[in-house]
Amino acid sequence: MKGKLGLALCGFVITGLLFGASPALAVPTLPHAFYGTVTINDADGTVGTVVSAKVGGVDCGSYTIRVPGYYGNRDERDYLIVQGDISNGATITFYVRGILTDTDTFSAGGGPTQKNLALVITSESITGKVEKTIPSRQTDYVVDASAEAGTTITVDTTTEVTITVKKYYSNPHPEATLPASMLPRYIDIEVSDSDAIIWPMHIEQTYTDAEVAGLIESSLGMYYFKTADNAWHRCSSTGVEPVPNYIWANMTSDEVSGSPVAIGGAAAPPAGGGGGGGGGGGGGAPALPPGTTDVRGIVTTAGRFTISVTALSVDGRCKLTIPAGTVGLTKELAPLTQISLTTMTTPPAPPANSNVIGLTYDLGPDGATFEPPITLIFNYDPGDIPEGIAEEDLVIAYYDQKAGEWVNLEGTVDPATNTITVLISHFTAFTIIARAPAPPPPPAPAAFSASNLSIQPLEVQPKEQVTITVSAANTGGTEGSYSVVLKINGVKEAEKSVTIAPGKSQSVSFSVTKEEVGSYNITVDGLSGSFTVVAPSPAAPPAKPPISWPLIGGIIGGVVVVGLLIFFVRRRAV
Repeated sequence: MKGKLGLALCGFVITGLLFGASPALAVPTLPHAFYGTVTINDADGTVGTVVSAKVGGVDCGSYTIRVPGYYGNRDERDYLIVQGDISNGATITFYVRGILTDTDTFSAGGGPTQKNLALVITSESITGKVEKTIPSRQTDYVVDASAEAGTTITVDTTTEVTITVKKYYSNPHPEATLPASMLPRYIDIEVSDSDAIIWPMHIEQTYTDAEVAGLIESSLGMYYFKTADNAWHRCSSTGVEPVPNYIWANMTSDEVSGSPVAIGGAAAPPAGGGGGGGGGGGGGAPALPPGTTDVRGIVTTAGRFTISVTALSVDGRCKLTIPAGTVGLTKELAPLTQISLTTMTTPPAPPANSNVIGLTYDLGPDGATFEPPITLIFNYDPGDIPEGIAEEDLVIAYYDQKAGEWVNLEGTVDPATNTITVLISHFTAFTIIARAPAPPPPPAPAAFSASNLSIQPLEVQPKEQVTITVSAANTGGTEGSYSVVLKINGVKEAEKSVTIAPGKSQSVSFSVTKEEVGSYNITVDGLSGSFTVVAPSPAAPPAKPPISWPLIGGIIGGVVVVGLLIFFVRRRAV
């Protein structure tokens, strides 16, 4: 329903102007407009999901989601309009998918009010609730929860007491075996003070003929769950009024404290006179519980289907197709008489890093087998798929009870029709599983190698410097530090630490000197080489100066001249 608040208000104003404030003309209560976000189990509410509002158990407005995650749009003046004969200050109860989600207060002409709704569906989700505080010293006081839970309670009180009636979305105790032929309706009754009630408490629950079709009506009664022994029990004082269609119980304090409460009875015997048609079970056979298909009359004593059969779950999202000629047998190897597709309230946990998409369906009878395999089709909501998972990666899985694990099946995903199709050969629990993409592997740790050993020069004299160089490379995936160790003749000579990014290399150099003459072996991280220290060459004798013959001639000439002078001097003296 698309409401235009502005037009509605204008209509009321025009009505007042045209007709005046005539006491004979009742002026309707102005509506209250709401809009906001909708999440279901932390995912956006899907298109087609109905958001509704009730006041005092009476429907007073609804809205069908057209944009995932939103009901209404303020910019477009598109709202959930809550209207009717409602008093200011009345409590509005909001429902998503028929499950009680939140409340607010009605204000005539109010809004638009943003009201974000978040629904978390569990087995104890509530589809209806009434809370009533009863004054003290009341006789035959009626708590009317007929609209919310199909239930009325009549009590006598000694002091003030609050009674709360809730209707669960599904069986809140799926771990306990239910009595046969229970109706899918579970009521919880809470009493704030047991001593304030004069027991027993009279409870009535209405039913329809369709709900109890296939049951012996006179066998209907009320049951309560007892936490102490984790089991269901029939009330000690309970019965049925078939004409007005209600089941009654005079419940004791002990029985009420063991809530929740359910109703059920004995199954009617199969009608005689031949078999039924393709899934309806004709020939006067009683109606079956929702999600159950009667195949009597179309299965031979050997278990062979004489015609093709299609079976659907109540919500239509799980579909079985069994071709004619298929042999279907129970685990006791008897021919099938019924096929059921029911939702599981507490399914087995999905595998690690996986999500269950939608609901889990228990196909029954458990352990039934089919030859050849039959076709199972699941319909899924794309809005339920977690971010990062492609529709093509969805799989249908069955639960292997012996192994205690889910097993994926090969199938076909059709994103155009939002369906997955597989072949199955036995009955157990089935669901859609989306496996989260595997996280990228962590980068490889740092890994180092040395190469390109260089020794310069290869021959030196004592105390002359030798330079030794290697190239260190990080071949791993992360940065790391690497210690390069230089050994000479097997003894550690020096060490240097370098930090190298992944895929990079770095040159590392050492300078050494040696005094002793000899050969020195070099080792650097598996690389080897050598250099040699040699003795110095012997010292050369001083070089002889070259002969100066002119000088020698001059000296000789000088000596001759001096000799001649001495000769002549002595001669004169004689």
